[in-house]
Amino acid sequence: MKALIFYFSGTGNTEYAARYLQKRLANLSVELDLRSIENILPKDCAEFDLLIIGFPVYAGAPPEFFQEFVNSLPAVNKKGIFVFCTRAMFTGQAIANVSDNLSDKGYIPLGHKIIGMPGSDGLPFMNNNSKYVQRALKKDYSNLSKIDTFADKIAYVINEINQGKSVDSMRRQPPKEIPLLSRVFQLLWNLGYKFAEKKIKPKFWVDEKCINCQLCIKQCPSKNISMKNGFIIFDTHCYMCMRCINQCPREAIQIGKGTINKFRWKGPMGDFKPECK
Repeated sequence: MKALIFYFSGTGNTEYAARYLQKRLANLSVELDLRSIENILPKDCAEFDLLIIGFPVYAGAPPEFFQEFVNSLPAVNKKGIFVFCTRAMFTGQAIANVSDNLSDKGYIPLGHKIIGMPGSDGLPFMNNNSKYVQRALKKDYSNLSKIDTFADKIAYVINEINQGKSVDSMRRQPPKEIPLLSRVFQLLWNLGYKFAEKKIKPKFWVDEKCINCQLCIKQCPSKNISMKNGFIIFDTHCYMCMRCINQCPREAIQIGKGTINKFRWKGPMGDFKPECK
């Protein structure tokens, strides 16, 4: 059996969860690959027998560009999928949305997991000594029980399939939240997120610490950053993944004045280096 973990990670949380999961599954009798969606095409996922899909939650939903990638996956005949997400607060219908869309293409949901991580969208606005930042830094990321449990579930399902059990018989549709309550929370989060987008997107800039290394240009998943007349320029199609502000080696990228001399997050272990072409 060939399995693929594919994911998107802006600031390192989902990438860490994906790699942690890969290590936990390393001893299985399965050929397991790990890819960021920035390094694989949807059509290339067809060669795998099992997909394990990971993404961060943006405003109670998968990032739009990630959902577009998922929607571009080829139709199949009863291939299994596991879905996991990383989030700081509200998950909404994020996992159900991905699972439902892929079910329509012939994929069989086999399990899911919601993994709590620090809210890296807010961290660059916080002081280094704030309680939230210190709690994020002191958390033990070497033992994540939710991913351990998820890995055990995946291992069990793979073993059952290898012994002849049908994928369809292992189906596990993700539960949906109370419709009315979910809709209300989703509406509130959408309004808040759109308000934040409108306020934040025009405020990206670089200060005098910039050394024109152009790392932000290379790493931006939306190709929103460019160099013009020797200056870094931010366009209007930002994904709000917060990668650039957290990855800048000189901490020169700012959002208005609210991030000056504030904290930068480089993943749970402080070593996140995005896999991008």
